[in-house]
Amino acid sequence: MMTKLTPILMCCCAFVLWKASIVVCAADIEEADLGAFHRPKDEPGRKAFGPSRKPFLAEIEKTETFEKWKVFEDERIRFEYPVHEAISLEVQEKGPISIGGAPVSSVDASFSKAYLLTAKGETLLVLLSAQADWLDDGICFCGAIAYDRYLIRNGNLYRFSFLNDGVLKNMQVLGAGERIMMFEWTHLPIHPAVYRRIARSIKLKRPGPWTAASCQKRVLERYGPRAAVGWLDEGTSTDTAEALLGRPTRVFVSGTYVWEYPKSEDGYRWTERLALPFTNGKLVRFDSRFFDSGLGHQQAIEGGIPWMIQAARPYEEPAERGAKAKKMPEALQKQLLELFLENADKDSGDFDEACEVMEILIEQGVRDGRALDLVRKRFQSEGGHRAAWVLHEAGQQEDVSLFVEKIRERYQRTEKERGGGFLFDDLHNWLAFVPKDDDRYPDLIRDGLSSPDEDVRESVFYFLDTAPLPKQERVKFVRAGLQDSSAEVRYRAASYFTKDKMSPQDWDLLQNAASKEKNEDTLTRMREVLKEHEMPKKRTKVFSPIRD
Repeated sequence: MMTKLTPILMCCCAFVLWKASIVVCAADIEEADLGAFHRPKDEPGRKAFGPSRKPFLAEIEKTETFEKWKVFEDERIRFEYPVHEAISLEVQEKGPISIGGAPVSSVDASFSKAYLLTAKGETLLVLLSAQADWLDDGICFCGAIAYDRYLIRNGNLYRFSFLNDGVLKNMQVLGAGERIMMFEWTHLPIHPAVYRRIARSIKLKRPGPWTAASCQKRVLERYGPRAAVGWLDEGTSTDTAEALLGRPTRVFVSGTYVWEYPKSEDGYRWTERLALPFTNGKLVRFDSRFFDSGLGHQQAIEGGIPWMIQAARPYEEPAERGAKAKKMPEALQKQLLELFLENADKDSGDFDEACEVMEILIEQGVRDGRALDLVRKRFQSEGGHRAAWVLHEAGQQEDVSLFVEKIRERYQRTEKERGGGFLFDDLHNWLAFVPKDDDRYPDLIRDGLSSPDEDVRESVFYFLDTAPLPKQERVKFVRAGLQDSSAEVRYRAASYFTKDKMSPQDWDLLQNAASKEKNEDTLTRMREVLKEHEMPKKRTKVFSPIRD
């Protein structure tokens, strides 16, 4: 059974102290084994949350070294942790687990067994044990990984992942179908040196199937040369580095070796670079500047969609009211149109980006039946923000029916069924693209405001005050809106009171809604509207002319 780690209060814990004994011993992986990537002399580090306010926790967080350590081991794992009167070790087989800093990540935090270091109920460190056939490559947004160090011990694969400043963010060890993963240091109230010491001590009890040769090949193929640097030790020779990374592109007199790797993808070309320092033919310490992704120097490949967009954008209509777009040369118009026709029918996710080019061409007066038919075909099957704008700018009456169909389709799909497939802004725009004098428009508003989907009601309510509906019917929707489950709808319902004359009974409803409102923004808006209504009209002084 696998359980998901979540940042809420923990429970169902069993204290496991019976297999711990007090020892003073060295870790199985030495500090020197962690590679040539620099590590700071002083490690306060930065975290996803501020310093601990609880005195006992603040003390532990600031403690860089402990005199005594304990060894824990069970049938799966062996590791060390510090001796402290407030620190306990717990083993948990189902969640939830309390973690600081509200982690936002795609990391696989499922587990069949979790080892927690706690202090008076506060989580200091978490080790997650789970079935797995490879390392987890999820992303946590509390700090980018600058360097991964790979090691093989007893057939098990270790990966130590470091932040830009050289602080260890997390560690994983992969065995025969099992993985131990340390939760990110950035969310834990523990000193980075202590976190790293525990990481170095972790050992799987069973031998694993991994070899350096097989893993080096897999890491290089899966993650590229940057990750492969993680196999190089401090003191590695240039010959060994070249055997792994290939011959360098350039070698500087200073001893810096540079490898360049040309890349091209999604219509761009760029060059990744590795720069490693060697002294007397041996690798020495380096920092996060060893790798340059080159993404800041991408070049659009002529004929690709990024190039088309770059070529077209200087000619789009300016945002300033009354300003006119530059006239696009006819030769460029023709080139971009042919490239659009060439790319628009391809089965790729770039179609909506290409529609930005077609929208600019339409603004320039280009009308091409082939292009519009392609846009209609793709829009009908998959929607698309830019595609909708192309059809709207083209201004052909037949395309209004496409917007109506999309709106109806959106209404019929529940939030669960759509799975986020449509953007909120798309529905808003589709409604805006249907003329208010269209016979179908009133029913689109009625049905949208009656939808069980909050997102739909929020979007449609924006159009209520200008909708061609009888006032009595609009007010009915406003009254319902004050009781809506969506704070955004309640906000808009309150705002409607400033746009139409409402009855005393309706003002009483708004006053009652405000007394029950829990959402801060909506409550503020309700109070603003009520205050404006209750404000007495200013008396105007009448001045009589002065007679001589």
